[in-house]
Amino acid sequence: MKCAVHNDLEAIAVCQSCGNALCPDCRITIAGIAYCQSCLDAGRIRRPAHIAAESEDHMPTPLGNVTSTSRRNLMIGFFGMILIAIFIHAQWIFPLSYYPPLGAQTHILNVCRTVGTVLVAVGIGLSAFAWNEFKYYFSFRWAFFIALVTLLTPWWGVLAEILIFSGLVFVETGPYGFLGPGPLAPVFNNLVMVSSLCLGILMLLWAIVLLYVRKNSRAPKLTLGSSIIYIILAHLALLTLGLFLPSLIFYPSFGIIYGIYAIIPAIIIEAGVILNAVFFYRLAASLKPY
Repeated sequence: MKCAVHNDLEAIAVCQSCGNALCPDCRITIAGIAYCQSCLDAGRIRRPAHIAAESEDHMPTPLGNVTSTSRRNLMIGFFGMILIAIFIHAQWIFPLSYYPPLGAQTHILNVCRTVGTVLVAVGIGLSAFAWNEFKYYFSFRWAFFIALVTLLTPWWGVLAEILIFSGLVFVETGPYGFLGPGPLAPVFNNLVMVSSLCLGILMLLWAIVLLYVRKNSRAPKLTLGSSIIYIILAHLALLTLGLFLPSLIFYPSFGIIYGIYAIIPAIIIEAGVILNAVFFYRLAASLKPY
């Protein structure tokens, strides 16, 4: 059998995408599978149906033409996810510093929570680099939109945190020095609700992307696990948190209860972003040096 391109050379393989015969000069081997240059350029490369069941030990081959900065962008997304995983724990003290008596401890807790919130927002923003890379790696046409939403979403919560330091969101009330709603409490409440809504939508979008990626990925446990976690978080943010948070403004005694409740989303989201971090890292490692 002769090569489809070089008629004077014997073929040694067949392209697993289009079936054309390939000589040694035309064969392109990716993950042990033979392809032709035409299929690679056209983005038609997919895992052949006869390959055994997917294994998380092997990364998918790029469906599109990755750029010279693809590895860097995936690693930026990896570090962004690590930031989220580390500082999401700052949210554990999110409500606990609103309602104790005024003093140095309250201020320190506010500062720690705000710094943690900012770093989580930065981590989410950095992950946009990796999500955008999916338009090259997986030919995902909506990747830029997902990346843009990822970049812009987390800052509503940061704005809410900044308002806390105005001293007008919660003011000292009663003879015991506890905090109650201040003149900017409605603005703060609305920002928190918008933040909750946006984060819920973002988690849902991430889940959809990963479910799409799973069709072309040999890392089903990573992508499926992250998708399930993000869907759970989307429901928590859009339903439970959306109904529960207003009560914190009008019923401060619920602060401690919410503090316990907030630990659950923190742990869940940490698991999701760690899975995503591993996925981004392994995608970056699977690319050949340029």
